[in-house]
Amino acid sequence: MNEGRRHAQAGNFAQAQQPGRVSSRIEARWTFTSKATSGDQAAEAADVHGAVFSSAGHGLHGQSRPHDAIPIRVLGSAVRPQNVMSLRGYVSYDGGKNWKALTVRHGKVVVRNPSVGKGISFRAEVTDTKGDKATLSIYDAYRGM
Repeated sequence: MNEGRRHAQAGNFAQAQQPGRVSSRIEARWTFTSKATSGDQAAEAADVHGAVFSSAGHGLHGQSRPHDAIPIRVLGSAVRPQNVMSLRGYVSYDGGKNWKALTVRHGKVVVRNPSVGKGISFRAEVTDTKGDKATLSIYDAYRGM
């Protein structure tokens, strides 16, 4: 029988920068503890799959408004408000070199839209009550218009 183990996984997607192209890079990281298993039984993955900035019902395309409220939500098979210990949002205006913490209120964060032709990047971090953590970063999510 295996003891529960701490796991870390990461993945990323990148595409060449081209004029008009957004979401040049997406990175995801998970750290979680699996339950003990026996024999060849597969270890269980994290219950919290991640947190995302949602564009559902919202135009994430460099609005002409100076500020925008962007929805942020938690994804996963066991996501209930009582299972989420923390949900944090971050924004970067320099391609992810520097991240500024955002306040999450009622499932949204308020950001200053980027200047014309400049990009905005987002990072979401969620931790559940078991200490499992997921981080999703989207670089150049949209550009200012």
